[in-house]
Amino acid sequence: MDPLLLEALRFGVAILAGGIVAVIAQRIAFQHAQQLADDDRDHRRRSTLAALAQELEENIERCGPPDRTKAPIRISHTAWDAARGLDLDGRVFATLRSAYALGEDLNSRIGIQDAFAATPILVEPNPEAPRARSSYEKGLSDAALDFAERTRKSFEAARAALKPLV
Repeated sequence: MDPLLLEALRFGVAILAGGIVAVIAQRIAFQHAQQLADDDRDHRRRSTLAALAQELEENIERCGPPDRTKAPIRISHTAWDAARGLDLDGRVFATLRSAYALGEDLNSRIGIQDAFAATPILVEPNPEAPRARSSYEKGLSDAALDFAERTRKSFEAARAALKPLV
């Protein structure tokens, strides 16, 4: 066999072997990158669900205790905003949407109550005005406490719906 032909054959085999190795290495790298991306998505999903579960617990506490010994405070919704992009069961989303909608309503009621309490009385036309104001303020407070209880129950239902996913 001609030495030049033999050398050309070796060169061709080396090129072919190098190409095969490059394709295999590229496939392995792509599969590894895919696995890393899948792991990252899974980690983000679990982290978001864990944050949402913690936020539900916090919001239950923010609604105040059932015995009404503590006034409700504004509901947080940061984790809920992040969780809206997750692919969850429709029933879970409906329960969460309902709880957070009630939470926003509670935030509004707390805001109204706070604004009323911070509004000074400029002129009292009659001596009954302070008692009427106090009565109205108590009505606002009682309504907020009633609504906080309803909101707490809704957040507890959302917690129960989310629990199997966390």
